[in-house]
Amino acid sequence: MDAEAPAEDDAHDGTDGTDDTREERFRQLVVEALREYEGGFWREARALFRRAHELLPSAEALRMMANASFELGEYARALTLYERALAETRRPLRPARAEEARAAMERARLFVGIVDFELHPPGAQLEIDLARIERGEDGTVRLDPGAHRVVARAAGYVQQRHTIEVRAGERQRFVISLTPFSLQEDPPPVSPEPETPSEDERAPESADAEVPSSEAEPLDLRPLLSARREAREARMRLRMSRASLIASALALVTGSVLLGISSETDSLAPTFTGNECRYDCRWSGGRTLGLTLTLLGGVAGTGGLIGLLVRRLRADRAEARVRGLERSLAEHGSVR
Repeated sequence: MDAEAPAEDDAHDGTDGTDDTREERFRQLVVEALREYEGGFWREARALFRRAHELLPSAEALRMMANASFELGEYARALTLYERALAETRRPLRPARAEEARAAMERARLFVGIVDFELHPPGAQLEIDLARIERGEDGTVRLDPGAHRVVARAAGYVQQRHTIEVRAGERQRFVISLTPFSLQEDPPPVSPEPETPSEDERAPESADAEVPSSEAEPLDLRPLLSARREAREARMRLRMSRASLIASALALVTGSVLLGISSETDSLAPTFTGNECRYDCRWSGGRTLGLTLTLLGGVAGTGGLIGLLVRRLRADRAEARVRGLERSLAEHGSVR
């Protein structure tokens, strides 16, 4: 996903001359965050963008936090941040960036599971993965696919702990009934309660089937996550090849310069003593060093160029594989 610093004119909106220090610190944080983002250090970039947003609220900073979360595979968090970025009015996104955020948000929805928790008693508190969760107005929670630890507690009831498995792109329902202390019975295990299929979806010979048809072909995100990891590694190796090629070019240029200088200094110089003429050899070692750097730079540069082309090809193939898997998942989700 593209990275762009918040516009300079946006950084001055709503501030006056007394906020110069904050604005300067904001720009420094954004530059540092973009450097980490371009290097593939998503967590560090997200932390820096968050600090910049806390200093001077910016919709672009929120969008970049969402991009970093998407790269980390934290799709539910990315979805929330995209929504916040689009709703930010103090420094709103430019039209082109807002359109990119909407498109990325739709991609993130493919990898998020919607979970409807039915709690008894209704006022029970819900904790997921050691964090207290506030459910939406419809009682649902958006979670990343995979296993999650759920804790439900309420005053006067026995606390319950469960592990649930969330599937990407699906809506699931879980019922948790807490037992009052007065009964002290073993809490029933939590189990997913499938959505009731319509009459058209229900087969005549299996009208009492418990498993909905949506479970027949669950989305498998492992190939996509593996492909995204390989693509990130390919991009990192490509950057290393570019840096190596630049270093080889610098060595080649430095060696050529030293060769040119040494051709004037490494020579015989006449010295006159009375009527006698004697030649002294002046050698600075620059010619040897220049020749060595030139040879090493040429060899390393040739190898670096070949390596750069090969790694560029591998990076392009990895990116193409990621895009293909994303399209496949999108089509799978639309069919379902």
